[in-house]
Amino acid sequence: MAGGNAAIVVHAIVINPNLCIMYRGYKAVYIELLYKNVTTERMINLLRGIRGATTVVKNESTEIIERVTELLTTIVQANEFEMEDIGAVIFSSTPDINATFPAIAARNIGWTEVPLFGTQEIDSPNGVPQCIRVLILLNTDLPQKDIKHIYLREAVVLRQDLKQESHVSES
Repeated sequence: MAGGNAAIVVHAIVINPNLCIMYRGYKAVYIELLYKNVTTERMINLLRGIRGATTVVKNESTEIIERVTELLTTIVQANEFEMEDIGAVIFSSTPDINATFPAIAARNIGWTEVPLFGTQEIDSPNGVPQCIRVLILLNTDLPQKDIKHIYLREAVVLRQDLKQESHVSES
């Protein structure tokens, strides 16, 4: 486009005569007709996933909680969100980690109202040992390209395609 201005594509989905959802670029707007010629408009946050992972040296409760706390706080700082924006969090860990539940770290940092779920990774011969992964489902207006996924310690090998200069942590 001339002058560097990009057009914003607008799409509308009409739910009923009094309600429609408009998409302006990646942002969704909820529009409701309340009375004749009176409307309300509010932003709808989209559900995004933030991925991250870290590793531990030993299968010990204290180290697991410390590493997961470090991972979660780094993700929050990098993506600048509040606990109220979180829809749910899924943790997974490799079979060699069983000393404690990684989700305890989330509870310890105050995520008491957030739905948490933990599961075990498959025992893959090509997997990163002693690895804890997280998927945070987040309500946000950020476009997907602005989400910062965080991989710490030995887990950086999982996503070498991501630039993480300021977030990579050494063992």
